[in-house]
Parts: sequence; C-alpha cells; structure tokens
Amino acid sequence: MTLDMKTEISRKNLVPSPRWNPPQRSEEFPRESLRPLREYFPDEFLLTAKNHKILACFWAISSNRLAEMMSERRADLKYQEIIRLTWSEQSLFDPNYKLLPTTFSSRREWISVPFPSASYRAELGWLGKDGGFISVLISNPLIPSQCLETFTSIASANERQE
Repeated sequence: MTLDMKTEISRKNLVPSPRWNPPQRSEEFPRESLRPLREYFPDEFLLTAKNHKILACFWAISSNRLAEMMSERRADLKYQEIIRLTWSEQSLFDPNYKLLPTTFSSRREWISVPFPSASYRAELGWLGKDGGFISVLISNPLIPSQCLETFTSIASANERQE
C-alpha cells in the first residue's frame, strides 16, 4: 500500500456521513384502533417462582370474563378482590391457604410462601362478607423448589454452550 492510498483511506474515514432522516408520516396512528392490552390476550393466570420463598403471579382478565362472573355475585353482599393461595397440606391441623387482598387491575402480585417444597395453586376472585368465594381465574400448579432447579439447569446448559 502506498502513502497516497493511506492518506485517501484516512480522509474517507474523516468525512462526516450524511444525517439520517426518518421517513415522515402523513397521518397519525388512529387512536380508536388501540384497545386495552387485556383484550388481546385470553383469560389467563400464571404462577411462577422468583426464588424458593417468593412467587410471582400475573393475570389478564377480559371484560367478557368479568361480566360472566359478575352474574354469580349476590347483589346484597359486598365483595373484595383477593388471591387465594392454596398449598399441599403439611399437617392435619394447620391451614393450607392464604388470602391476599389485591385488585384485578394491578395484573400482578408478589407472594411470600411458607413452605418452599409444597405444591402451590392460586385463584383470583371475590371474597364475600359471608365467607363465600367466587373464583374468576385459576393458576397453574407450581412447586417453587422444582421450578428453580429447572431454571438453574437451563442456565448452566446455556453457559456450557457459550
């Protein structure tokens, strides 16, 4: 390579590139076509483990599902939105559930669990003043310790591949 070619190459590198201008849109995106996120997904309630003592749950409820379940509520009772967490019995005399106040619009919740090796299931619904529970959504069953073992084995397999 000659001196002239080096000079020419370095000059090319110093020349500023033209500024990129994004294409201009003639119209704004129509707002009436945007719907709430929960309308795009089916009704679902996912329970997963953050670690062996904390679970995370996420849900999406359609307005159709809420309207359908509202018909089961009694007009003369007040209800509270809750998550009912149940687990496999550890003892005959110990309770195997936990009631956690929530709101359907929050769409997620963190839950601390008493037994890492137990199998858990959560239900989202309404608790009436009379103690009756109306279930709106039911989650998948989950054992946090097994879930974390799976996450660990997947992560170690990915590290070995890299």
